[in-house]
Amino acid sequence: VVITDNKLTNVKVNQEYNDKVEKNALVSYKLKNIEESEFKRSSNLNIVVSKGSNPKNQITVENFVGKSSDYLATWASQNKIEVNSSLVFSNRETGEIVYQSVPAGESINEGDTISVSISKGQGISVPYLIGKKKSYADNYVSANDLLISYNEVYSNYDKNTIIDQSIASGSMIGSGDTLVVTVSLGRPYVSNYTAEDINELLSWIEEANSKGCNINLQISDKKYYSDSVKKDAIISQNKVGYINLTDTIQVSLSLGSKVLVDTDYVGLDEADVKLFCTDLNCIYDYKKSSSPIGTVIDIKIGDKKLVPYMYINSSDLIVVTISEGA
Repeated sequence: VVITDNKLTNVKVNQEYNDKVEKNALVSYKLKNIEESEFKRSSNLNIVVSKGSNPKNQITVENFVGKSSDYLATWASQNKIEVNSSLVFSNRETGEIVYQSVPAGESINEGDTISVSISKGQGISVPYLIGKKKSYADNYVSANDLLISYNEVYSNYDKNTIIDQSIASGSMIGSGDTLVVTVSLGRPYVSNYTAEDINELLSWIEEANSKGCNINLQISDKKYYSDSVKKDAIISQNKVGYINLTDTIQVSLSLGSKVLVDTDYVGLDEADVKLFCTDLNCIYDYKKSSSPIGTVIDIKIGDKKLVPYMYINSSDLIVVTISEGA
């Protein structure tokens, strides 16, 4: 129209496909041997007009259901089609196509994507295991060539009762897949740790808490003498046997055996104090002194001086100072 209306007599029109310029719109122009300011109706002008987007080859989709994934891969490669595939359980043979997103007979362009579902064979239905015994799960996985992993936790359910499963009932899984099952250990059972080191009980509590418990330990500030329980071992424990998952265990610790001191030993011979120390925790410190050589000049337990009729603990550290003479 522009050429006719302006009575241009020496125009050459070329057309080309262009994805950016709409159909029949000007793409470019070129004048031959003149500047734009010198243009006349008879000037030599070459113009390029858009034919619109380049049409892609149209491909008619086949019916791939029941055919192999290899067949589809070959067809897609030949026709420059992208394939998005996923695996599903079905009654068809492994590798057969069971679903296609574009129906057979429809047309698509080169570069388009078709989605398909490919059979991975018949699946195995997962049963509802919660409430059943561990042995039931063992038999199920053995019969279906599955793998199983157990998590064991304390709970109020009976021991060996299944309380959770990683794959919901009704789901389909395949041979060799792993099912994770949580099994109850029942309520926690705490042994009698009397006369045992407190760390033994702490270790048991830590293990129990790692398996679903929230047990606390409360150590009494008050300690007691005992001839049968060593110092800092447990002398009393309020809970023994089956306990609740969130119970608090209260314990008291031993001060060890109690010894009555009948003298302060100052001025006595070294041999006398060593006899006193036979079953005690004594160390000896020798110092220069005006006292005779080998006589006791001081006895202390910590920062306390030993005095007559004082009770001491058999495991206390006793420092005995003995004279070396002047």
